[in-house]
Amino acid sequence: MYPLSIEKILPFISYWPPFLSSGIRVLSYNLEKGFIFVGLRSRVFNKNALGTHFGGSLFSMSDPWYVFILMHHLSKDYVIWDKSANILFEKATTEPVYAKFHISPKYILEVKNKTSAGHPCHFTFKAEIRTYENQLISKIEKTVYVRKRLPK
Repeated sequence: MYPLSIEKILPFISYWPPFLSSGIRVLSYNLEKGFIFVGLRSRVFNKNALGTHFGGSLFSMSDPWYVFILMHHLSKDYVIWDKSANILFEKATTEPVYAKFHISPKYILEVKNKTSAGHPCHFTFKAEIRTYENQLISKIEKTVYVRKRLPK
């Protein structure tokens, strides 16, 4: 595994300064099942000039989760990086929002199979940020680079 295991990081990552200052919290997770559930409440320090959620905070909600899930399921024998990210803002809100980041076990196996020879691959994942009343706030698309390290 990596120097700090994801299992040890996740219970405390809500206190990491960028997430703490943005109000981003890990609400629940099950790495074996491949999901992380993240929430954001509107606070004085994460509102934009119009009083709704600051777009940067919404975007930050999506940052490391797919990489973390893959790091948990793959070993330190893999290089895993966020390659690109895209967000489409659908609706402004002041309501609490959440996002679920999930990679199925079947897809994790596909990642292993496609990268087993050491060739780099890019995998695209999609998530949505929603209110608890299920209103769509934004759509997120993340591309992750994965490559198996070859023996030296």
